[in-house]
Amino acid sequence: MADLGAVQLLVIFLALFIGAKFTLGRAQLSAAEKANGCGPLPRYPQKDPLLGLDIVLAQIKSVKAHRFLEWLEKFYWNAPNKAKTFSVNILGSRQIYTIDPTNIKALLSGQFGQFLIAPLRRNAALLPFADQGISLADGEEWEHTQALSKSFFFRDNYANTDRLKSFTDSLLEILPEDGVTFDMHPYMHRWVYDANSAIIFGESVGCLKLKEQSPLITAMTDIQRGARIRLIFSKLLWAMPDSYFKWWFDAIKVIHQYIDGHIERTYREMAERKKAEEAGLEVGPERTDLLWSMAQNLPDDAVALRSNIALIFAPNSDPITAYITNSLWQVARRPDVWEKVRAEVLANGDAPLTFTALRNMKYLVAVLNESQRLMITSLAHSRTAGVDTTLPTGGGPDGKLPILIRKGDIIHAHRNALFKDKDVWGEDAEEFRPERWEQRKPFWSFIPFGGGPRRCPAEMLVLAQASYVVARLAQKYSRIESRDPEPYVPVVRITPANKNGVKIALFK
Repeated sequence: MADLGAVQLLVIFLALFIGAKFTLGRAQLSAAEKANGCGPLPRYPQKDPLLGLDIVLAQIKSVKAHRFLEWLEKFYWNAPNKAKTFSVNILGSRQIYTIDPTNIKALLSGQFGQFLIAPLRRNAALLPFADQGISLADGEEWEHTQALSKSFFFRDNYANTDRLKSFTDSLLEILPEDGVTFDMHPYMHRWVYDANSAIIFGESVGCLKLKEQSPLITAMTDIQRGARIRLIFSKLLWAMPDSYFKWWFDAIKVIHQYIDGHIERTYREMAERKKAEEAGLEVGPERTDLLWSMAQNLPDDAVALRSNIALIFAPNSDPITAYITNSLWQVARRPDVWEKVRAEVLANGDAPLTFTALRNMKYLVAVLNESQRLMITSLAHSRTAGVDTTLPTGGGPDGKLPILIRKGDIIHAHRNALFKDKDVWGEDAEEFRPERWEQRKPFWSFIPFGGGPRRCPAEMLVLAQASYVVARLAQKYSRIESRDPEPYVPVVRITPANKNGVKIALFK
């Protein structure tokens, strides 16, 4: 009984301590808001305002049911007074949720130096896969990592659609015959890996020529799954034996071995080229792949080069695959839309599908935009405040005053809610209607590739890939038919993916 009494006293003490800290924190925040000319930010109503366990449990439940994106949208729509920006207390952390374009512009552009990525992403949980790269760095380190690959994303590289032709030819050769039901997702996944590996390493994996899935794709899938698990439970990894993550470490060995082979080849070719030039011998044109470009800036650090390349190669194939297959999922349900896309593509005649020609296909671009608006390929822009600062709007009774942001606060701007805001997109925001893109939309209301200095440098490359392969399909197939009556059910991984795949049939 004495032990029970001690436990009860400890629980009471902890509850009082947390409650006092919570009350004091609110009082200090209110005083700081007044001192800085800021208005109070609406707080989301929580059953557990101290730890926010109600929100955490609701998130876990929605993820298990594959309804997290749906839950997240309702979470925003149910904000107090329909506020576009509000605060939530989650496990003692003050988190700001916003879909206000003015605040998002400040977060990603005007004040981007005040908001950091590294504290949220850089974690020992990712070791030994990677520990440095453009997606993990801030400040001068980010500028350095950005400079490593910047030249690769010049127009001459992303506008070169000729490099996609052979892979698309191979894809069209292996797609099932007319009228056969199949899942397009694994086919496009292989196409993306082939195209991206050639662009990044100068040599293709050759997935489309394999009868079974490439071990490289399997390993990459395991790495992404493991990364998410390890990041979620990063504070508990000390209690998990390495044997639990043996599959993760095995996958890392596969990917590292693959990348290391390309790095060794690249360094060897660089040395041979330099030796030939010094001897006055004629040398051929330089390679145009990303690894070659980055190796010029990291000629003596294979480990750093591998980490930087890994963090570009690993996370990019799934979003591009989803971007393309989501568009096909939509047009398979809308034969009228496919007819318009096909008419626009066929109007190009026998002329090459250059980047310029593809960007001038306005309806095709509208279809890709509308698909990405409704079926996001990346969840959120999340940052943590590196300093005490403010954001322009959301405070006070009318929501027009600045809001106070304290160092350590976490800010989220979720794309799926932003892209379906009826105040921007109209009452039919949930509908697939490419024609809405005939009128230009405010930039900061549609930012699938981000904005500001950290805007995705591969944006134009991704757009070129997606528009090219869809155009090639339109040239060959007069009809795409949906063979799956089920609605879109997004499974939240690194990239949201349709639980049911993309089951279609093609007709020439």
